[in-house]
Amino acid sequence: MEKQNINKLLSKELIDLFLKMNFDFKKQEEELFQWKADCQKVQEKVEQLQQENKELQKKNKELTKKYSQKVQEKVEKLQQANRKLLNKLNSHNNKLRALQEEKIILKGSIKDLERTKNNYKITLNSERTKIKELQKEKNRIEQEKRKLVQRAKNLLSNKK
Repeated sequence: MEKQNINKLLSKELIDLFLKMNFDFKKQEEELFQWKADCQKVQEKVEQLQQENKELQKKNKELTKKYSQKVQEKVEKLQQANRKLLNKLNSHNNKLRALQEEKIILKGSIKDLERTKNNYKITLNSERTKIKELQKEKNRIEQEKRKLVQRAKNLLSNKK
């Protein structure tokens, strides 16, 4: 009887163990199915994201090509405008340099003219002084002439 009890007990434990294992197995099987479903979702999401990434890379490449071409064109236009401005600046600098040289020449000419003017003033003053001296001499001579004429008249009237 004891053997039967032990067998019953063992059978019961085996059945419990079997049920528990069966329960654990079903639980693990459900978890495995859930994990597989999650993996499938993740895989689908990865594929979707990879596809989006490819599309974005393609679009990025197109935009880069498009805008780099536009940027290059703008850079070339700006460089061309810059060259024109630089040429104008050089032209203006050359004109300015020529004007400065002309200014130096004109300053020298002005100084020469001022020296000539001063020399003419000195000569003019000297000539005026000579004219005044000659005028005085002329006045003195005319006065002497009048005296002589008066004297001659007096002599002639005394002779008569």
